Amino acid sequence: MASDPRRIDQARLLSLPLGSHVPMRKPDGLLGSVRFALNQRATAAMVFLGAPRSTRPTPDEDLFASEALKLWTENGRKAADIAVHFRYILNPSSPEEETRQLAASCLDRELAQMERAGLSLLCLHPGSSRDEDRQAGAQRCAETLRPVIARHPGIRIGIENLAGRGSEIGVGMIEIGLLLKMIDLPNCGFTLDTCHLWDSGFDLADRELLLATLERNIGLDKLFLIHLNDSLNPRGSHRDRHAPLGQGYIGFNALAGICGDERLWSIPKILETPDPGDGSAHAAEIALLRKGIGLL
Repeated sequence: MASDPRRIDQARLLSLPLGSHVPMRKPDGLLGSVRFALNQRATAAMVFLGAPRSTRPTPDEDLFASEALKLWTENGRKAADIAVHFRYILNPSSPEEETRQLAASCLDRELAQMERAGLSLLCLHPGSSRDEDRQAGAQRCAETLRPVIARHPGIRIGIENLAGRGSEIGVGMIEIGLLLKMIDLPNCGFTLDTCHLWDSGFDLADRELLLATLERNIGLDKLFLIHLNDSLNPRGSHRDRHAPLGQGYIGFNALAGICGDERLWSIPKILETPDPGDGSAHAAEIALLRKGIGLL
């Protein structure tokens, strides 16, 4: 019996984890986030487990995690393709010990909550040295994060490259690679943000150079998550301003090429581009990317 090509296309579509940063709101918690993502026809998603500029935890019972993952997997998605973004407010690279300890304790608590919820992928910003020596800031970051990450070996932590504003650390793949070598744990890897990489000075038009640089400095096996964003600013601006896909300086072709590359196929890809809040812009961009790489 001949295979049904529509069935093959659907299986292929489901095999590409692609989605956006979705809201988590009361009263439905993660269950509402999953419904939001499914409404976009997404196959991946990213959420904050609490307010991004607060350290206040969300009670486990308000997450509705088991119901959320049941709905997600019943629709052919993988729990491993739901990422959590760690809170923006926390800085593990700070010269102030109290600030670093707060970041460590909140990270430990959030990773433990993820374990209870059945989530296994976290994106984390490495922070800023606050105008002090950036190499010393990277060392502080590694010393702060390593013992916490080691206590949660079942969760993959992808440290995100930053655009280079002020005294941010982890700017570009060389710095991320050095930071990962300092931490030196198998469950600690890389979240690649395309806008941040472009704004730090890397030209994403040459995908072979991108992958070669990634392999040389970090390793493809250490790439855990991709934030697929266009940039409002020219390359090297260090501004970190995201643009809708194809309406920025990176351009649609470069981003679609990253999305559809077989070597990156199974890595969750998350849109953080502008959206009015109802998910409509992200849904349109998800469809546009699928069409651009031949899935629709």
